[in-house]
Amino acid sequence: LDEIQSMLAAGHRNIRLEKHTLALWGMAGGALCAFTDLVITQQRFPIPWVRAVALLVFLAIVLSGGAVVYFNYTRDRARARDETFSFAQRQVTKIWWLLVGMGVLFTFAVSFFGGGYMVYGVWLVLLGLGLFIYGLFSEQILEWIGVIMIVLGVVALSMNIPYSATQW
Repeated sequence: LDEIQSMLAAGHRNIRLEKHTLALWGMAGGALCAFTDLVITQQRFPIPWVRAVALLVFLAIVLSGGAVVYFNYTRDRARARDETFSFAQRQVTKIWWLLVGMGVLFTFAVSFFGGGYMVYGVWLVLLGLGLFIYGLFSEQILEWIGVIMIVLGVVALSMNIPYSATQW
């Protein structure tokens, strides 16, 4: 108990961000940013609802692939260290999946209702919110990075910045 109290007094947090997390999800997000407009085109999918479904399937394939790789690699590393995931870690992971699901749903919905120029700004806000929540239980720097991402997303949305500029 003394060791736990000393850890809490020293500012140790309940969960931690694995070193491979940002690299893996950064590659998945970068691939989506770089290749979605090349794969899902109006020439390839001339019917709008078919294009929307193709976009949904493409997002599902890339994000599911990233999730499988992330889950297996993280689980193997935790087993190698003989660690388990805390309750807070599992709950924050659920929040992440909720935010990613909201982003996918928004991206799918703009195919029908317009507003595609807002996709990257909304994703920035959602991912920034996820990092902020993660930072509440983990490293404080993640809170600040999350806030900065939220602000960048809101600025992109409020200033009506062109789609191609927000993509990068």
